[in-house]
Amino acid sequence: MPNPTPKRHIFGDEGDVASHLYANVEEPIAEPSESTRLYSVESGVHPNGIITDETDNISLMHFVKSTLIYPSSKNDTIFNDDDQFEDTIDVHALFNSFCDKANHVLNESIATLVHVIGIVWYWCGGVLLNGFALAAAILITTAILTFIHSLSNPLSDHDGVIDNRSNTPENKDTSKNPTLADIPKNRHSLDTVHLSDIMGIDEAKEELVEVLNFIKHPQKYKQIGANIPRGILLVGPPGTGKTMLAKAVATEAQVPFFYSNGPEFVEIYVGQGAQRIRNLFAKARRMAPCIVFIDEIDAIGIQRASGDFSGSNREHDQTLNQLLVEMDGFHSSTGVTIIAATNRLDTLDRALLRPGRFDRIIHIPLPTVQGREAILQLYLKRVKYDKDVNLRDLAKLTPGYSGADLKNLVNEAALHCVKQGRDMVTLQDLQEARDKVGMGSVRKHMQPELERKMTAYHEAGHALVAYHLYPHADPIHKATIISRGSALGFVEQLPDGDRYSYKLAQMKARLAVCMGGRIAEELVFGKLNVTSGASSDIYAATELAYRMVTEWGMSKRLGPLNYKRLGGITSGHGKGTLSPDTAAIVEQEVRELVSEAHEVAEGILRRHRNQLERLANELLERDTLTGKEIKSLLDPPPSHDAENGQEEDPDATPDLSASDLLGDQHAAR
Repeated sequence: MPNPTPKRHIFGDEGDVASHLYANVEEPIAEPSESTRLYSVESGVHPNGIITDETDNISLMHFVKSTLIYPSSKNDTIFNDDDQFEDTIDVHALFNSFCDKANHVLNESIATLVHVIGIVWYWCGGVLLNGFALAAAILITTAILTFIHSLSNPLSDHDGVIDNRSNTPENKDTSKNPTLADIPKNRHSLDTVHLSDIMGIDEAKEELVEVLNFIKHPQKYKQIGANIPRGILLVGPPGTGKTMLAKAVATEAQVPFFYSNGPEFVEIYVGQGAQRIRNLFAKARRMAPCIVFIDEIDAIGIQRASGDFSGSNREHDQTLNQLLVEMDGFHSSTGVTIIAATNRLDTLDRALLRPGRFDRIIHIPLPTVQGREAILQLYLKRVKYDKDVNLRDLAKLTPGYSGADLKNLVNEAALHCVKQGRDMVTLQDLQEARDKVGMGSVRKHMQPELERKMTAYHEAGHALVAYHLYPHADPIHKATIISRGSALGFVEQLPDGDRYSYKLAQMKARLAVCMGGRIAEELVFGKLNVTSGASSDIYAATELAYRMVTEWGMSKRLGPLNYKRLGGITSGHGKGTLSPDTAAIVEQEVRELVSEAHEVAEGILRRHRNQLERLANELLERDTLTGKEIKSLLDPPPSHDAENGQEEDPDATPDLSASDLLGDQHAAR
């Protein structure tokens, strides 16, 4: 029979079929995690167990064909004739898989048999060996029959195989020759991911293209003596596409892809996590060249604690040590590339980050405005949407959104569109979805009139302070008293563009805006009638002031020191290892920053009390005001009130100008 044309086929996890037979004799081999997945690979003859004898080749081929073409149950029929079998299955690759499994089963069975014979001989001498010979024969026979049964069901869901075939012309036309993926079984499936499908992180993609060249063309680098990096660490916030990038590299390289998650290696009993690591990399070496991807690697790669010998830490240390050993075993001839992902680089053990293990660290930031526009365009192509939607404007309204956030945004907009009975996603749907994702669903309960009025003045206070502190404060996007999530109302500010750092003046303006809501309540309703609605504002102001003092060196009394890095500030606002004197200074500096912001906001609201009333009444009437509407309501400039004969508060203080923010009066002490 002529050799069939090499085709794409599926490799599955090689289960330890005989391990359950002797689990009480030796340390059991840990079962592979169900989430460990092996994606398809371009077929070829496996280097292990190649059949060279022509007679054995024909006999084994006849056996495999008979188990697939003529199964024991008519309901399990997979192929109807030899031609369909030959056109669909890569027989040579299946032979090699057969040999690997057979060798594994027989070797494990014989090793177990010898081990048990030694135990019996030691304790009982040769008296029981005759009876034990029969038991050994039964053991080996059972193992072989179990293995043959697994071959007769090659598409068992237990294998957890995902077919990730490329969309080549021969694979697209499946009407004539069905493939393994076309068989109506309960199979897992996953869309093939290419680098062209990932938007908004072009710099990271460029670095991964180089990694792709390492995998596809290693000889080019070996010829000049370069060492190919075998460890790639992807670092970035959640939802930025780290896992998708790893899958795309595997797809483009046409190599197997092992997916695992860091928490899966965290076990209770010492040694189990290390065993899982060994099993994973043993399979990877057999399938090389391939990619092993470990998501959330910080679960097992967190820095080891010295002096703690508890059981949980011993298990963690053994697992991490085994991972380090496996990564040390990678070299240019291994063909195994490990890609890991984390959003907590600072917590990883330093031994894991040294050259030779993770040689490349690729940072994947949140997408820019241009990146968000490209991501929105990608996901909106999958739904029916109004082409008049300005994607650039929508991208500007989503600063800090990750790719996953934008995908969820588009999906929520589509759901809202259907709910409203429309057949096309509009800008209104996208704006509603954005508010829902950011602040939560609308709460339709009716507020008491007094609470609604206090909410209106509270939000008007925030908006008025932000309006008068522009450009140090971000522009107002909108103000609303519609309840969403846990908020009774909110004022949303958006920067003019992407921002990667903040100036001292901008931070002080932010503190003043946080204070505006509470002060508006005090001015209108009295200090004894303020509400708890400012709790989140006070927390945000305190948090920002703490970071200004302890992390960003914005205090002359403490100097440019990062007390958090030095271990002086614990989570929350507690005092860690700081001396009592230093801790007292920190508290005093934070209090002074917040007090100054309170004075600035109070001065603005007292001076422009008429604008506060006007803005609050408009919110009570319309519920929501956009930034443009607020600007038109508060313009022309403040002198307009005086020209109309309206009196100002005699106790008012001047507005905070740029010189005030950066001068001696409000400079960092």
